[in-house]
Amino acid sequence: MIQPYRVSTNRAEQGRRKASAFEREDHGLPGGEEVSGASSLNGSGSPSRDSLVATPFITVDASRIDSHLVTLCDSDPRAVDQYGKLVVSLLALSGTPSKRFLITSAKHGEGRTSVVLNLAGALARANLRVLVVETDLTRPSMLRLLGAEVLSGFPEYLDRGVSLANGAVKVRPFGFSLLATRTRLEFPVEVLRSPALRADLQALETDYDFMLFDSPPLLVSSDAQMLLSLIDKSLLVIRPGITTPSQMARALAMFDKADFAGVVLNRSVPLFSSDE
Repeated sequence: MIQPYRVSTNRAEQGRRKASAFEREDHGLPGGEEVSGASSLNGSGSPSRDSLVATPFITVDASRIDSHLVTLCDSDPRAVDQYGKLVVSLLALSGTPSKRFLITSAKHGEGRTSVVLNLAGALARANLRVLVVETDLTRPSMLRLLGAEVLSGFPEYLDRGVSLANGAVKVRPFGFSLLATRTRLEFPVEVLRSPALRADLQALETDYDFMLFDSPPLLVSSDAQMLLSLIDKSLLVIRPGITTPSQMARALAMFDKADFAGVVLNRSVPLFSSDE
């Protein structure tokens, strides 16, 4: 089992940026990304199969990144170092068939999505091929945290019978890939139970060393338990002061011990300074 790590992302609140949606110019995304096709929608408000737009990559503007994404903006060397240690621990599991990792929490507000993106950044720094799958379909937030946008999300690709290989976008300059969710879904069960999702993820496995799934909180949504059938190992994110001992115990009880990799303590106060 991975030992819990103190991943500290405490920072002064000044300078914290709220990511705003990118404006599209000349039918492209900011940063010069070229896209093909049109962005017309069908009557349901979703792109038709013929009009789905592939976004091969997005270039993230550093001024738009959320301040808690420390491995992407190098804002907290202590926290970046802890993510590096977490990468080493995940690599130690390479002797087992562990490629798909579910990152979840007991409840909202524990920084789970920030941990996913920070871990993706740390893994990419280690020259590993990483795919992040945003499977919190009722409260997607990755694009907001990155200050970025895509023209089509992976649920739309599944809905239109288009391979997810066409929906994974490269996040520049950080080097990991992302299957994003653009807008919240009222009924995510149709996506999460889709045979096409399982088939596409299986097909993508050869292209990546790690696949990270951002999960809804275990005690809030039943979607998280459906996701457990898609992954190899799970990490539980806990933010001190947010999760009570009883809530943590309830969350831990939902895991199969063989599939549980460990706990990440997020935004914890360091026990001592680096000068001591």
